Amino acid sequence: LAGIKKLLTDLGHPERAYQIIHIAGTNGKGLTGAMLSHLLTQEGYRTGWYSSPHLEDIRERIVINQQWIDQQSFADHAQAVFKIVDSYQQNPYISYFDLLTAVAFCAFRTAHVDWVVLETGLGGKADSTNVTDKALAVLTNIGYDHMHVLGNTLKEIAHEKLGILRPGVPVVLGAQKPELFSWLCE
Repeated sequence: LAGIKKLLTDLGHPERAYQIIHIAGTNGKGLTGAMLSHLLTQEGYRTGWYSSPHLEDIRERIVINQQWIDQQSFADHAQAVFKIVDSYQQNPYISYFDLLTAVAFCAFRTAHVDWVVLETGLGGKADSTNVTDKALAVLTNIGYDHMHVLGNTLKEIAHEKLGILRPGVPVVLGAQKPELFSWLCE
C-alpha cells in the first residue's frame, strides 16, 4: 500500500475529509453499498459511494448523492491525480485501482460529502481502499474468490478480508457459512 499512501499524502489526504463505512466480502458488497448509500442520502447526508467493478461506464464507480460523477469532474480529478503519478516515474508503483481510488477520494472531498460508503476491490488487507480510517466496517458473505491472491481456504480468504477491521471500530457481520461463523466471532 506504499504507493497509494504516498499518492494520498501528495494529494493532501482527501480520504480524511469524511466519515467512512468500509465494506469487504465476496458476495453482496454492491447491494450493501447501494442500500447504505441510499439510506444515508435519504437521511439528509451528502453521501459518496465507491464501488467496483463498473459495468458500462467508469463513472459508475464514483457516486455522489445517488448520481454518477459528471464527466468534467471525473476528468478534472483524474488529470490532477495523473499529474502527480507521472512525476513518480513508476516509483512507487501505482496500480489502476490505486488511481481510481485516489480520483474517488478527491471527488468526494471536492463534493463536501459527509459519508463515503467504500467497497474493497478484492480482499481487504492489501486493498487500496484499506488506507482509510473508518467509522464502521461491514463484512458481507465470504466465499471462494480470487483464490490466486487471497488463499485456498475460506479461512485464508476471510483472514485477508478481515484486514479492513480496526480496533475500536464496530463491525457488522453478514450471513456466513457455518464453518466460518464461529471462527469469525472469536
